[in-house]
Amino acid sequence: MAKIVREFVFRVGTIVREKYPKKKRAARTAKIIKEGVRRQMKLDDTIKIVLHPELNALIWSRGAEKPPRTIKVRAEYDEEEGLVKILPSRK
Repeated sequence: MAKIVREFVFRVGTIVREKYPKKKRAARTAKIIKEGVRRQMKLDDTIKIVLHPELNALIWSRGAEKPPRTIKVRAEYDEEEGLVKILPSRK
């Protein structure tokens, strides 16, 4: 069972505030995190990426209009299943 674990810090505050309408900022933040993990870990499109419910709750904790500016995440890639789980960082 080969698992690869990496940690990332995403600073999405200015990207989301300038480009997207208020009501769609939290949803766009989740998509930006998924795209960033895919890019940083050099994964192809066949790999499925899943956000953990705790991370989703963290993104939506302040509502749709004000997602956190900085989010620390931990990505666990299971090569056998072809699945990446994105969790909030333990720190």
